[in-house]
Amino acid sequence: MLKHQIVRARSLWRKEEEEEGEPEETERPANYECCFETQDSNGGFDDSGVLVRGFDTSLARNDIKSAVWKHFESGGCEVSRVFVPIECHTSVPLGFAFVDVDDNEKALYLGGCYVGECTFHVVMAGSQKESCCFPNFRGCRDCGTFLIKRRRERRLQSRWERW
Repeated sequence: MLKHQIVRARSLWRKEEEEEGEPEETERPANYECCFETQDSNGGFDDSGVLVRGFDTSLARNDIKSAVWKHFESGGCEVSRVFVPIECHTSVPLGFAFVDVDDNEKALYLGGCYVGECTFHVVMAGSQKESCCFPNFRGCRDCGTFLIKRRRERRLQSRWERW
């Protein structure tokens, strides 16, 4: 008797599910910015410049970028790119930035300086794990698309430079 009741309950449950149908997946509005969406992204491989840590991560990405840019230019470096990785869904900076400058040695000497209430720590990017993968980074569904796009752009640019 008990087995029959269980089978009947299961069949009723399945019928209810079928009547309700699959829950409709509504597209979530894309109210976030992908980490790699910016032109400053280098496709995930940032090993040629310097890596900066120690800035205030409560600031917005563009504020951090301009502060880092000004710091290195005031120290006599010509800056060509600053990339501040963020967590896609929250826009919170990951705590480091990649900077491409004309003179890496000069940029290393700018480490240890106070910028506001924070101390910048500057190291060569190639020797850090952040240059090829971001620790504790979740990303979003668009990260792969933008990474492929940036890598393709970088590959095409390097081919044109060789000509």
